[in-house]
Amino acid sequence: MKILRIAIAVLSVSLLTVAYERSSAQSDSDPDLKLPSEIQLERVNHGCKDCDDHSITLRRDAGAIFADATVIRTNLPSKQQREGKLSAYYYNHLIALIKSQGVMDMDDTSARIDSLIVTMKISIGDRQKTIGPSSEGRVPPKLWGLYMAIDGAVAHTKWSDAK
Repeated sequence: MKILRIAIAVLSVSLLTVAYERSSAQSDSDPDLKLPSEIQLERVNHGCKDCDDHSITLRRDAGAIFADATVIRTNLPSKQQREGKLSAYYYNHLIALIKSQGVMDMDDTSARIDSLIVTMKISIGDRQKTIGPSSEGRVPPKLWGLYMAIDGAVAHTKWSDAK
């Protein structure tokens, strides 16, 4: 029995060591994940009354690579806010998607027409990017895909009010 306990202890330490090494390798692979970051997506249904005009803000502090991101959903007309947490898994993948799509290098747009108007703001460390406002129907496919990825990730938010 004593040998079994020792074997379990050794195995546990070994697994923790492997997990630590993997997490260190992952955190070192993308230094941007260690920087403070924020993703904001605002949707305004231009010319529509009582529509779901809102903004979603996802935010994480510096050095918190495995910490959940804070999510704030704001109803723009009423300014009511709803807060929750988004798993680091989804947030880290959004940051990776933003970088892989070259969003920080995209041109800013400012075309306004009567439709759903979308503005996106991203900051990673001291780099900031605002794209929009633009009609969601007239954005490049990779940017539209990012909008949908943000919506999909936010669907996994654990809201504080549990609604």
